[in-house]
Amino acid sequence: MKYINATLRKYLKHTAKRTPAPGGGSAAASTAAIGTSLLIMAAGYTLTNKFYKKSHRLIRGVVKELASAKREQERLIDDDIAAYLKVRKCLKLLDSKRKDIMLQKALKRACKSPLRVCEISSRMLKSAFILLRKGNKHLVSDVKCGAVLEVAAFSLGRINCEINLAHIKDKAFAQGVKKRIENMKKGIDILIKKF
Repeated sequence: MKYINATLRKYLKHTAKRTPAPGGGSAAASTAAIGTSLLIMAAGYTLTNKFYKKSHRLIRGVVKELASAKREQERLIDDDIAAYLKVRKCLKLLDSKRKDIMLQKALKRACKSPLRVCEISSRMLKSAFILLRKGNKHLVSDVKCGAVLEVAAFSLGRINCEINLAHIKDKAFAQGVKKRIENMKKGIDILIKKF
């Protein structure tokens, strides 16, 4: 089942069930998509208001980036579920050597979706900052809510990466992912102070 095509009620119901997925990684992607949706709305109101005509060119560029990000965030809702289910499948294998090899591959794959959530959310926070400065002032609360959701999505993605990384034996891979997340977090911390 593709949750992106399901109702919100169904997604929430399935998330609340005692089933392995959807879980935290999928929730990270959906949180990010909601945050980006709020930013798109704020940008739309800016583009339809003649008072902000001087900002229209800049905001049109922001809208393109936001729309592209939202599409990927929506895809990540289901990608994370598929990756996690693959990890669970590997855990059930009996052959210990094969199990270990397959599990390590699955864990690396399971890191990809939450890492992308982190990357996209940190970028969307920059878009939120532009909207806060140049966008329609009547939508400041929506922009700030969108920004808070992006920060939350980043945190959720980071948690999911850390959980997977704890079981990955390839230390170079794990260190590389940790370093990328740390660098993004530093950028987010600097930007948040400007809000």
